[in-house]
Amino acid sequence: TVVTGAVHKTENLIGVSMGRLQIVTEDGTREVVAGDTITCKAGMKNAVYALENSRWTNFLPNPTNETSTDRLTEMFTESKASELLGCADNKQLLAQAELKKVEA
Repeated sequence: TVVTGAVHKTENLIGVSMGRLQIVTEDGTREVVAGDTITCKAGMKNAVYALENSRWTNFLPNPTNETSTDRLTEMFTESKASELLGCADNKQLLAQAELKKVEA
């Protein structure tokens, strides 16, 4: 599985608690495994390739105890929740739908 994340507004820690991944950043490609902790810089957008079933967690401050997923997405990324994978405004899904129309 390949996953591309959203651009982060703030620096945060990422913990890999399960599996093995290849991460692509502006610094290049590297492998991370369960137990690794890495820093996600502000302005960074990650892409990962799962080499095994994996779990990746971003640790972000939430001083206001916000619980709305939509609001949290906007607080910490340059995206709106509706633009994320599986949502109505996701650019990749919209492009795929347009390609299918052209092919039909």
